Amino acid sequence: MAVEAAIASAVFSAAGSIQAGKDQKRAYNYNAQVNERNAQVADQDAEQLVLMEEVEIGRFRREFDNLQAATSQSFRFNGWMADTGTPLKVALANAQEADEEVAIRRYNAKVGKAELKEKGTQERMSANSLKLQIKMLNNLFLWKKLRLVDLGVSLTIYKQLHHNHLDLMDGWLILEHH
Repeated sequence: MAVEAAIASAVFSAAGSIQAGKDQKRAYNYNAQVNERNAQVADQDAEQLVLMEEVEIGRFRREFDNLQAATSQSFRFNGWMADTGTPLKVALANAQEADEEVAIRRYNAKVGKAELKEKGTQERMSANSLKLQIKMLNNLFLWKKLRLVDLGVSLTIYKQLHHNHLDLMDGWLILEHH
């Protein structure tokens, strides 16, 4: 009876371990899906960042054009020719600053896009790591299931031997005489 209890205990332990592993597998799978979704969001955010910055650059250019027009109008109002001398130098300096501002904004958008793409890559790597852990759990389940089968076979053999008054000693089958 002790052997049967030990085998039954091992079976319950293995079954509990398999169930815990299945629960862990579900958690890994869920987290992998979350990581994949986060990667997609990061990729979309990267593209959106560049598009939104181009919209802002367009707005900035319109505001700059209005500023340049107002500045030229002011010079003309004060009797200066807006396309010569100091007014021209001011207009050119303003245009250079505007071009630098646009270049800085595009550079920052490019850096922000690269950072978001890297975040997406990290999320994908994390998802792939979880998927690898799931594969490892599947292999573990296989071995635990095989162990359960082994325990079941052992119990069956034990019962058969016990029922027929047979015994195993050092791996040899011995027939008991009664």
